[in-house]
Amino acid sequence: MDYPIAKNLEELSEAKQKEFEKLAEDYSMALQHMNLFIEVNELDYDEIWDKANQQYDIDMSYAPNED
Repeated sequence: MDYPIAKNLEELSEAKQKEFEKLAEDYSMALQHMNLFIEVNELDYDEIWDKANQQYDIDMSYAPNED
């Protein structure tokens, strides 16, 4: 099934805009938690974020393709 693609958030339904706002809030909180973890544990910022990004890449490799 093909879904219409909105070009910007304002074109989404109100429900979808609220869904986006919740996802953006969760994303922001995750970044804040990661940065706090790095700071509290006196870790190397770049090294830890590289590892986190590698994990993201691994996780995305299992995501279904849209092909």
